[in-house]
Amino acid sequence: MSLGLKLYSNPLTANDIKMRLILKAISIEAEVINLQLHKGEQRSPEFLKVNPAGKIPVLIDGVNTLTESNAILHYLTNKYKSTLWPSDNQ
Repeated sequence: MSLGLKLYSNPLTANDIKMRLILKAISIEAEVINLQLHKGEQRSPEFLKVNPAGKIPVLIDGVNTLTESNAILHYLTNKYKSTLWPSDNQ
């Protein structure tokens, strides 16, 4: 059973822009949870259960949780077989 993709982010950050661009570029949908950084939502007990470091973005895909933007980019492009990330170093 797939739980779908869930992205914790904030639309005013550069890393959020990267996340939204990659989702659109590889034509996948994710539930986006916008955290209000100015209200400290990234330090709420609920979010700290998701990422104890209190940083965004965070991508949850079933049992996989990724907490760094470049790791998320690599994971999504690899999972969805996108050519936007090279598959080898040659």
